[in-house]
Amino acid sequence: MRALGVLAGLAIALTAVLTPVCAQEFPARPIRLVVAFPAGGPTDFVARLLADKMKGILGQSVLIENKSGANAAIGADYVAKSDPDGYTLFFTTISAMVMNPHLRADLPYDPVRDFAPVTRVVLTTEVLVVSTKSPIKSAKELIDLAKEKNGGLPMASTGVGSFLARGLPRAILKTPWKIWFPFSRQL
Repeated sequence: MRALGVLAGLAIALTAVLTPVCAQEFPARPIRLVVAFPAGGPTDFVARLLADKMKGILGQSVLIENKSGANAAIGADYVAKSDPDGYTLFFTTISAMVMNPHLRADLPYDPVRDFAPVTRVVLTTEVLVVSTKSPIKSAKELIDLAKEKNGGLPMASTGVGSFLARGLPRAILKTPWKIWFPFSRQL
């Protein structure tokens, strides 16, 4: 009888060792999609569309977490310090990955070391617009007016690293708004 017990124990041990370990299916829990811009803005809007599609494909909730500020550096730093388990994704624009390293020497993250690209989601174009109530009808007229007012024209852009903000004369940038979305409601 004792020999039968030893054989049964050996069989169980061999089964445990020789049976392949089943990997846990991904995703086994909700995914966090960190958006480096405020809720309600264009980046957030696209992220929410993406999260909805991901939920349908993966069969798991995708939760949006807005971590805005510092030209996307706050969100980038948060994700860079998160567990590298695939459950925290970073949804951002070019600013956090490409522009910030050229704008700031004190970044708390390294875009090359801390992140692995997955895919480009959208390609956007920035435009220069003024209120329809404005007498300005061209970029030249805008620049002339800004020079006349010694830079006293407020302007909005998607951030200090945006191509629009970097390409406009400094005369306009003396009184910038922080982000585009809240300002666009005032036009």
